[in-house]
Amino acid sequence: MEIEKAEHEPKKIVIEDLSNSHRHLLLETKLQRINEPVAFRGEIMYSGGGGGNIEDQEVLTQLAIYDIEGQSEDIIADSGIKFGEIYEGRFNEKWAIWLDTNHLGENIIYAMNRNTGDITEIDSCEHNKPKLKLWGDDLVWVKQGDIESDSLYICDLTKGEVVALEVFDSPTYGTCPPAIWEDTLIWSSAGENGNSIIKRLSLQSDDGSMLDDLVEEHIDPKGFAIYPATNGRAIAWIDNLNPKEATLKLTLDGENIIDVDEGIGRFFGVGDNFIGYTKGDDVMVYFWEEEKYAHINPKDVAGRLTSSESVKGQYILWYSNAPNESKDIVNISVIE
Repeated sequence: MEIEKAEHEPKKIVIEDLSNSHRHLLLETKLQRINEPVAFRGEIMYSGGGGGNIEDQEVLTQLAIYDIEGQSEDIIADSGIKFGEIYEGRFNEKWAIWLDTNHLGENIIYAMNRNTGDITEIDSCEHNKPKLKLWGDDLVWVKQGDIESDSLYICDLTKGEVVALEVFDSPTYGTCPPAIWEDTLIWSSAGENGNSIIKRLSLQSDDGSMLDDLVEEHIDPKGFAIYPATNGRAIAWIDNLNPKEATLKLTLDGENIIDVDEGIGRFFGVGDNFIGYTKGDDVMVYFWEEEKYAHINPKDVAGRLTSSESVKGQYILWYSNAPNESKDIVNISVIE
């Protein structure tokens, strides 16, 4: 008798150990608490501060940039508001961006020109903390306007011009940060029948058109899509608000969709040729060209990504704090 195969057989995943196959470094800092580190061309930006319980007192009061090769740390800003802390640090060779917040409704977005040291206030809001993304001279953020709507904004930092790209009536998408890489902006929006639309907008055109003249491209994720991430070509997302019940999905052409993994952590990102994510106590990578899975943390060391900005280019940043550890341990893995 022929035995029928199950319609949906579970995906068999062979996981390689790359903990000794790539370059791994530690972030050498005097700060005890490290928040949301993000890498860019040999440097890392993060907010941080002394010890203490983040929930009981303001701890993340300083913004630092760390030179990986020189192992040197430069404090570039301090919180300037009462009971303030710094979140959402983003940077490149020209700009340093951060959010100064007191968690009580005072949220100020600042931009520092790294060449001149000049600091400009970009925007402020009284509700939830806005989520910031940066590429080149373009700063993108989502902020709550009132209890019923959120808006997606983009600012040309060289001109100070702010444009609203979309107003969200659903908090599901209004609290979902966009993704930006080079001149490609990605965000998730409501479609029909409870499904989503992934919108892709090129911020530059061949004929030099203004932003208002540019055309959005819509990608059908064939279901619900939240928290998109991109490297400009590949786009990844999860299909459930609860990451433990979600599938991590990937498209390389905007049409064919790959189911990468299930039951992952909240944070994931798209690198040069891989997706990095947390699953259980492992920091995982999936190389789509080889269809290969691997973990980059040693098996006796529990790891987790530091934020949604943990994966960028060749870099993956991840915590390896032991229980009751008095200092945050940030690992820098270079996937070459």
